[in-house]
Amino acid sequence: SLVQTNQEYTAWKRFYLARAKLQASSKTSALLSGFVMVSMVELSLEKENLPSQGVVVAFAACTALVVAVYLIALLVSTCILPHLEAVDGVKKHPSALKDSPHVGLHVFIELAWIFSTGIGIFLFLCQMILLAWLRFRMIDLPSAIVVTAIIFPVIIIFIVFSVIFYRKLVSFRYRQRVIELDEL
Repeated sequence: SLVQTNQEYTAWKRFYLARAKLQASSKTSALLSGFVMVSMVELSLEKENLPSQGVVVAFAACTALVVAVYLIALLVSTCILPHLEAVDGVKKHPSALKDSPHVGLHVFIELAWIFSTGIGIFLFLCQMILLAWLRFRMIDLPSAIVVTAIIFPVIIIFIVFSVIFYRKLVSFRYRQRVIELDEL
């Protein structure tokens, strides 16, 4: 029947969206956490040239948060993604979608997505500003100011985009649910 076909299409669409979110989260988390780790390891600071203890503490805290957020997203992606890949491999089987963990683990998939694309990128941008202040303040103050002047508007644009995107997504999902209810 048409309703059953539409429900099956919607279920597969949700499955593929969950899988795509985990794939993107995994790649983004691995890449950006690697950059953050390299920036921390390669940063050499001499005690006599430190700008202020507050900047050092903020950098250390931000770096730890970025790595933690990305590693949680990577952990969730790495644990769930193989199960979704296995379901996709047997999609011709009628009960394949029922065996998929993407519905029961939806909260964790969304958590990985938000950590990787939202919180992680925001913290990564903040970490870049703090890194610039640690690297350039004592050598060339205008360089630290320029980095901040460039990245700060990017953070504002990122936040505005995130809010608009989330609101549009919620509105779209609401309209889809209304259509589904009308069909039933």
